[in-house]
Amino acid sequence: MHAATRDLGVHVDGQVDNAGFGAYGALVDADARNDQDMVMVDVAAPVALTHRFLPAMVTRRDGIVVRAENQHTGVRVVACAPTATDTECFQVGGNDREARFGAERPPSGVVTATLDALDRGAVHTLVGLRWELMALLPRLPSRAAMARTTERMTRPQN
Repeated sequence: MHAATRDLGVHVDGQVDNAGFGAYGALVDADARNDQDMVMVDVAAPVALTHRFLPAMVTRRDGIVVRAENQHTGVRVVACAPTATDTECFQVGGNDREARFGAERPPSGVVTATLDALDRGAVHTLVGLRWELMALLPRLPSRAAMARTTERMTRPQN
């Protein structure tokens, strides 16, 4: 991708790492190949792309990266953690109805919330009331109680 944009003379001033999928269930029952594919899409690919595109943004002291970390370079960064979004994320992970955390929201709502966070200078944004509540919950109960609560809240509803 980097070579193609460079060869075409395309000036990349922003990178949005929005591909990904997830799975639900016990690791012992999980498909190892699916888990490796998930890590490649969710972690390895965004890191590799950031390594390719970020240096030019830093040189220009301008650009945006969504879902990577890089501070004090003139490049604005925000990590977005949305609740269930109406994309193919769950189908790709093989769990079409599992692990959806709340009602799905349209991708445009996630984009709007992320851009609003960038405008506010935030380095992260939680999109959806359930995520906001989940972020507050660990401050209240014991770790064991929090683990039980998190498991219940994210358990498939089938």
